[in-house]
Amino acid sequence: MASKKEKPDKERMGLVAERIWRGAELRIMEDVVRRIKKAGEITSTADYQINRLIEMGRSREEVERIIKESLDATWSEMFEMYDKVAEWEYVRNQEVYEQITDEFIAPEDNEWLIQLTEAIRKQTQDTMVNLSQSCGFSVMMGGRRVFTPFAEYYQKYVDTAIQDVVTGATDYNSAVRKVVTQMTNSGLRVVDYASGHTNRADVAARRAVLTGVNQITAQISEHNAEKLGTDQFEVSWHPCARPDHQTWQGKVFSKEELRTVCGYGSVTGLCGANCRHSFDPFIPGISERLYPDDWLEEQNKREAQTKEWNGKQLNAYEQTQQQRKMETAMRAQRQKIRLLEEAGADKDDIMLEKAKYQGQLNEYKQFSKKMGLVEQRERIYQDGLGRIAPVKTTYKFQNKAETSQMYRPIQRSQESIDVKIKEDFEVKTRKVLSYSGDVYISDNATIKPRALHQINKNTEEAIKQWGIPSDRKPKIVIVSPDEMPTAYGKYDAIQNTVFYIPQIADKKIVENQGDIEYHEMWHMKQAENFRSQKGKITKENHREYIQSACKDAKKVIDKAGISKYNVNKVSEYAERMYRLGRYDEVEAEYMTTYRRKRHGN
Repeated sequence: MASKKEKPDKERMGLVAERIWRGAELRIMEDVVRRIKKAGEITSTADYQINRLIEMGRSREEVERIIKESLDATWSEMFEMYDKVAEWEYVRNQEVYEQITDEFIAPEDNEWLIQLTEAIRKQTQDTMVNLSQSCGFSVMMGGRRVFTPFAEYYQKYVDTAIQDVVTGATDYNSAVRKVVTQMTNSGLRVVDYASGHTNRADVAARRAVLTGVNQITAQISEHNAEKLGTDQFEVSWHPCARPDHQTWQGKVFSKEELRTVCGYGSVTGLCGANCRHSFDPFIPGISERLYPDDWLEEQNKREAQTKEWNGKQLNAYEQTQQQRKMETAMRAQRQKIRLLEEAGADKDDIMLEKAKYQGQLNEYKQFSKKMGLVEQRERIYQDGLGRIAPVKTTYKFQNKAETSQMYRPIQRSQESIDVKIKEDFEVKTRKVLSYSGDVYISDNATIKPRALHQINKNTEEAIKQWGIPSDRKPKIVIVSPDEMPTAYGKYDAIQNTVFYIPQIADKKIVENQGDIEYHEMWHMKQAENFRSQKGKITKENHREYIQSACKDAKKVIDKAGISKYNVNKVSEYAERMYRLGRYDEVEAEYMTTYRRKRHGN
């Protein structure tokens, strides 16, 4: 019976096409790397020039062969899936047919159905063939993105890399890193339209498949409705639909309303590009709605609820889009690692890229858990590259100097958030995923893992010494000296955030390591005292907090016997702050000096 047939997985069809095209993309990029690697062994510039002409011809043939093999692999699988979709969509209304009419022609005997399937097969295959003829790479030239055919890309960029290696202008590893980064950041691309709109080849493959499936299901539904004598259709429903589709999914419409309300027939509407909705004949008095209005309203309210991620509020649809974005970034990173391995690049470079990938995986896991989404790692691993992430505790480097710099590899999040240093000045930062607390690094700051480890450790030790609970640890933000030119550190009581520049971990700059962190955490101690009495520190009561801190600090200063006549026994900075009435700074400096004496410095 038709009702026992298993519904075809349309989404899987698109993923299969994507996987095949990604395989083609990787094989082409591996070919580029192989040629650079080979060129690295050439010692004569003249020999290189001759070989380049020969290799160029082979390169074009190789790319054409890879694309042809990919098309054959894609469509041999896709044709079988099309047949399954067509048959399932056609026979699902068999029982209704038998109730309304007595006519039901088996799929294999229905000439109309056979012709429809063949026509759409041909249409979508031709689209893919045309797209494949324009395959190229996108690269940045003069600050704008330019799409070049593969041969041209090879000539302009790989050629330059080879010449640099042969002539000694750069080392092999640097040349490989540059080209691999260019390729994985851009990906194999296609130019779809005269307007210049572009899509990756794998996205174009998935779109072509889903477009074909949508056309089959839509035309079968219209045909069945005509045979059943109804002008009504029920549109399907699925979770996390795009906002403009959510308004009409799951409801019943006339044929005209499918076009005017749902956008049927347009690229962005029902059954358009990347749309997963379908519609089925609905016969009033016989058919029952699958999605009642009250149920739809409840689902819409639930999906409208937002959850916070890196300072942004995301609804259900935005959460799934962010998850797809993360998966795409990880697939690109996996490609990059594999290409560096194929090229025999420096092992430490490869290990750092693997550490970055591990950070992406960790962020993906954290995001999915916080959003309540099921991880779809099959989307990441379908490239067939196997295990990429490093095994824990296997970071090995060539000498002790490198080992001392590593500590815990810095793994930054993909998403950036804005953090205020001053009221009128924000910096873009990314969270460090390899630390349990809130540790962020400005996009403009550079810091070695060892230095970050030391700053984080010193901050934790300082709050412990001042009796601050560990769960009150402030957010740590590492910024560049250009972003905070007047101080080594700064505690913001309103945000409970401490800002440091990376240079405080350098003994040549801060002789007594930990002093800056100790100083800033004393300010946090002052803030905690105020919070225990007055509550949260806000923009409105910040002045009151400063006055209160100064008042309490002066008591400590007087008790310690520090006056305006001997304050310079602490430091010139403390004397200047004393004259300005900033007793909280004097007290913090005094506490830092006390720490030095306590530790015998």
